[in-house]
This record gives sequence, C-alpha cells and structure tokens, in this order.
Amino acid sequence: MTNQEIIALLIEIGEQIDSGQVLVDLKLLKDCSHINAMTPYSWKSAIARYPTEKLFSLLKGLTYVEEELSWMGGSVCGCIWILGVLRSRGTSIEDIDQISAWVIKNTSNPWNPFGGQNNKGAKNFTEYLKLDREYQERLNHDAQMAIERGADNRENRRKTREYSASRRNTPERDLLIQKLNDMSVRDQLTLISKDELNSLTFYPTRCAGLADNAVIDSLPKEVKYALIDKLYGRQRGPWLGFKRRLYIKCG
Repeated sequence: MTNQEIIALLIEIGEQIDSGQVLVDLKLLKDCSHINAMTPYSWKSAIARYPTEKLFSLLKGLTYVEEELSWMGGSVCGCIWILGVLRSRGTSIEDIDQISAWVIKNTSNPWNPFGGQNNKGAKNFTEYLKLDREYQERLNHDAQMAIERGADNRENRRKTREYSASRRNTPERDLLIQKLNDMSVRDQLTLISKDELNSLTFYPTRCAGLADNAVIDSLPKEVKYALIDKLYGRQRGPWLGFKRRLYIKCG
C-alpha cells in the first residue's frame, strides 16, 4: 500500500469516527506504521492537496489507528506535523483548539499533538501556548537567578561536582545505589533533595527518569523546592526532563 493510499484510508477512518462507527478493517493498516515516522517535509508534501476538513479527519484517523494498532510514533508522530500544516494555513484558533482537544483526549502518546512531552498538561492548543510561555518565562527566571547568585554559588556547585566525581567509582556509591534500589522513587528524590555534598551527577539518572507527574505530585513542597534549587543551571538527559516536569508542577 502506498503512502497516499494509507493517508486516504486514515481520512476515511476519521470521517467514520465523526459518523459514530468505524467500518474500515484495521488489518489493512497492520504493517503501515512506517507512515507515522515520516519527516515533516514528507508529511507536508503528502497532504498538500487535501482541503482543511480532510486534514481534520486525517488527524482523528491517525490518532485512532495509532492507539488501536499500537503504532510507534512518539515525538515524531504524524499528528504533530499535520497540525503544523493546519496552523500554516491560517486555520482558526477555535478549530485548532477543537481538533487538538480531541487528539489529546483520545491519545496515550505524551508527545501528541504538539511535540512537547505531556503537552505541559494543556487540554487544547491555546492552553499549550499559555503554559509553554509560562515555562519559558520560568526558564528565563532560572537563568537570571543563576546569574544573580554570582561567583559564590558557581564555586559551590563546582566543589560539589568535583566531590561527586571523586566518589563516583567507589564502594560507597555502589552501596548507595543498592540502597536506592530498595526505595520508592519518592523516597529517592527526598534523599537527593537533602544531600548538600553531592551534585545530581552522583545519582543514577533513573531517579529522574522514573519521576513522573504522579511522583512529583506526591512530594512535599519543601522537597520540590529543594530539588529545584539543586536543578539550577544546565541539565541534560533525564534530569532535564525531570526539571521540566517539576517546573510545570511548581509553577
């Protein structure tokens, strides 16, 4: 089946969703998940000839099939690029809000449809823009606070990094990791928040990777803000993802 045939079938499914009953045999699309990993340029080219109403149906059909057939997509799923095409056409914000709200309600992919993990908790595009703006403002505030803290804090962070690096390949750290393995993620983060000697690099990144929104919600306020303090400055990988989730929850 060609990409254009797959797209036509997804549009048909989206139209059937609107009518209340999906009649298309999904087995036809069982081996077609590659389309959900096409590049933005490929999507833009493939759907250029379709009117806006058809793209609304395509978004619904792709979201539905991604869920039903467990298609891989993640942060490069097709809905992100289709929504981008709709926005580039000057589609009204009301229509964008309506279709994005439908996608969010019917997907389990945390990147769908805006490309930002967990959509920052937004229920539609307008909310996403607002939350993203607030998030960027918090990042800017973070950067400014780091500057205002000045050389003393930079020196303290340097010392903790050096201290942590000197203890990274030691039996003491191995014992700590064993201890962490027996603790809940919530308790791991509480322990980290109280550690004034070591930087985050001393701890396994899985402590951050496993800290989802539910875990963050369960943390006492003082632990959250102690972790925010430890997260000042640049982070990478799982710690950066955790920082973003934490900032959103503490905003």
